Amino acid sequence: MAESALSSVVARMSNLAVQETSFLCGVPDEITFLKDDLTSLQCFLQDADDKRRNGNASVANWVRRIRDVTYEAENIIEVAEYTEKWNKVKRGFIGAMLRYACVLNDIIARHKLGVDINRVRRRFREIAISRTTLNLFDLGETNRVQDFRSKAKYSAYSDNDDVLVGFEDDIKLIRARIENAENDQLTFISIVAMGGAGKSTLARNVYNSVKKDGLFDAFAFVSISKSFEVINVLKDIAKQVMGIEGKDKELHEMSRSDEVEESFDKIREESITTMLHNFLKQRRYLIVLDDVWTAGTWDLINVRRQVFPDMKNGSIVLLTTRNLQIAEQANGLTYVHQLKLLSKEESWHLFCRKAFPSHESIDTNHRVEFESIGKNLAKKCNGLPLALVLLGAYLSKNLCLDTWLKMDHCLDWQMTKKWDIMEQILARSYHDMPEQHLKYCFLYAASFPEEYEISSSAITKLWIAEGFVPHITKHTLEETSRYYLEELVQRCMFHVVKRSKAHGWIEVFQIHDVLRDWAIQEALREGLLSVCKNRDNLLMLASGAMTAYRVAFHDFFDDEIYRVSPNLRTMFGFNLSVGTLHTLKFLRALYLEKSNLEKFSRNLGSLIHLRYIGLRYCKNVTLPSSVGCLLNLQYIILRGTRLPYIPSSFWNIPALRYVWFSDVKKWTAPRGGQQKELQTLVIQRKDQTRVSKYIWRRMRESLMHMTHITSLGIGGANVPVEMLTCLSDHDYLVELYLRALVGLVKLPDSRLFPQKLRTLTLVTGSDSVLEEDPMLTLGKLPNLVELTLAVAKYEGHSMSSSNCGFPRLQYLKLWWISAEKLRFEQGTMPKLITMTLEQCGSMARLPDGLLNLPSLSELKLVDMGNFLTRKSCEELENKGCKLIVTKGEQI
Repeated sequence: MAESALSSVVARMSNLAVQETSFLCGVPDEITFLKDDLTSLQCFLQDADDKRRNGNASVANWVRRIRDVTYEAENIIEVAEYTEKWNKVKRGFIGAMLRYACVLNDIIARHKLGVDINRVRRRFREIAISRTTLNLFDLGETNRVQDFRSKAKYSAYSDNDDVLVGFEDDIKLIRARIENAENDQLTFISIVAMGGAGKSTLARNVYNSVKKDGLFDAFAFVSISKSFEVINVLKDIAKQVMGIEGKDKELHEMSRSDEVEESFDKIREESITTMLHNFLKQRRYLIVLDDVWTAGTWDLINVRRQVFPDMKNGSIVLLTTRNLQIAEQANGLTYVHQLKLLSKEESWHLFCRKAFPSHESIDTNHRVEFESIGKNLAKKCNGLPLALVLLGAYLSKNLCLDTWLKMDHCLDWQMTKKWDIMEQILARSYHDMPEQHLKYCFLYAASFPEEYEISSSAITKLWIAEGFVPHITKHTLEETSRYYLEELVQRCMFHVVKRSKAHGWIEVFQIHDVLRDWAIQEALREGLLSVCKNRDNLLMLASGAMTAYRVAFHDFFDDEIYRVSPNLRTMFGFNLSVGTLHTLKFLRALYLEKSNLEKFSRNLGSLIHLRYIGLRYCKNVTLPSSVGCLLNLQYIILRGTRLPYIPSSFWNIPALRYVWFSDVKKWTAPRGGQQKELQTLVIQRKDQTRVSKYIWRRMRESLMHMTHITSLGIGGANVPVEMLTCLSDHDYLVELYLRALVGLVKLPDSRLFPQKLRTLTLVTGSDSVLEEDPMLTLGKLPNLVELTLAVAKYEGHSMSSSNCGFPRLQYLKLWWISAEKLRFEQGTMPKLITMTLEQCGSMARLPDGLLNLPSLSELKLVDMGNFLTRKSCEELENKGCKLIVTKGEQI
């Protein structure tokens, strides 16, 4: 941890020391000397880290001292930076008067800065002197930054290629049990095996295949984990099986997942239990409860609450567990499937798929040696798929005979515990990572709860805010952070859940609970992160054994943290009730989910170090006018969190890079030219209150200056059509979302659209009547990959996609289209994979020319009426296009 902290601070001081500002006049020399002190200690950290890992307590304490004083130095420097930024914000006559009035304060502050730096320098000198007694050697510069875009070697296998080697018979047996249960009573199928044996992978594969076959009416896949709350499990099941089909009228009107989430969160346990039971009574369902740990889990979920009705229709509840006793306790028909470990041949097959990427050319003579060593290594994994995957991924990055031989000698044949081998492989994979930043990015994922589906957008921005992502020439920080994530996936440290359709990069991923448990312990040893689930964890921090700079609270919070960790830099919270944050004056990143933040806004403006604010499905959130004082704030993301208003002072923050407000009641617009670093801007409203023309004019004026923006989303009650025409000069814009467009008669010329657009969502308002076919215009956009179009009022009878239109489009969703006919000419949409038609009530038949789309593999019809014929179904089937017909389901 100290190495990463030192690197970040040295880089910051390199920039600060060369600034010639009035505020720092007389101070740059002290900063330069401090930078030299820091750089000199960097050279000893690699040796110190090696000795610390070998159990040298004195060296471990030395490293902790470096980390602590480094953070103190960073705080001092940032205060200096902040003061200079604040001086620049003061403008005009009043600003000049304020600057003049503060000359004396600046002199005092400058003096204090010099005193603080000298104090920190003395501490560094003391630490430097003590290194001689610890026999630490200078190993040279250790901060290596790798450009993953050009150097990373990626596996040839896709994310969807779930590792199912050796499970073919298991899949057949479980599927047969499910398919033959059509007229049986409620059946419980349990998959039992130790951790890392592939239970969840097998269950997910069976679940996905059965879901595609349409054998059931309702589906849910829910992870239970060690510590769970029944109400949260029930809500998760309800969200999946009910979608927008729920009993509550409001659920019918919702079209966004965050609204569904919020609605369910308001429902009490008794109500949701009854609602879920009554809903499932009318359907044949498949529910998967993944990773059930305790014997009382099933009793808590179903026996006491009677959630899952038995209608004698062959419904299935599938459990995965490590405990045979749990598998056998369910009532009714029970089938226990004990998952065997892989055989010698299966282990070798799986190992090869990961260790020998197809793009690597290995000399024939050497390949024989590699295979000989590899077979020995595969055998040592004791048939555990997770161990084989991790080991294979590690060795695929090190196609060197010496490395393979060392690994073979390292793994102990005599170990009786399979997890000893697993931990050795995991530790070797971790320590083999090419730079310290990447290691901390992996450990950081332990902040999230077990089995949590982690948003890549959230965590990569947190990495940036933490200083884990270095600047690489010609790459943005966001690009580098995505390469870091890809590298960790290729090393099998993370598992991809979802990728972006338009861009191909990772959107959602998970960390295996075995890897997460190891990461929690390693993060604690590194001094990177502490996870608090109860008061005992907090008392451990209070003992002073290690200073806590980053804490993740899971379903537990205590104000004692303010006393225990006054220098806290990062706080995660899940299901909390948080008070004020005024004592956390050095806080840099704040991520809270499903928490009550009634007093959150008090003193928020005093947290001048804040770089990241993420609030997901939180309640009682307001932003005070003092938020404009957070001049270092780069990311603010409120997803599923209602905000009464955006204070106008918010738009004074110059450092903003990513702004996402999913539900703002009172609209305010940015000020032109302020946010030059802004890349993503999303502001949505859920009510129907109209926005004034003045605000829209200011929004357009501001957007004219935001020429580097890459993603823009505006949703309100009356988005003017001019919002489309003001974007033609935005050469970097690749994602555009405009909802409730008014006054739209025809789309502007395709040349007035940003030409690099890859994702486009256009939804017209109720008072827009489109007179011309929008498909003819949109089809000319050369880079469009994903299109969602909703046109409620259209004067024409048909819409058509012409020859050579939509050259790169892969995903098309037409929603609320009032046209009677849809036609596709020969040669249009050559790359289209999936088409979705939803609630297009005027359409009486399938689109003409559907068979002309050469790459179409999936057609989804949602609430489209009953106009399918047997002939059309057979034609689609012969073409190799899967037809999915659903009613009232969120797509």
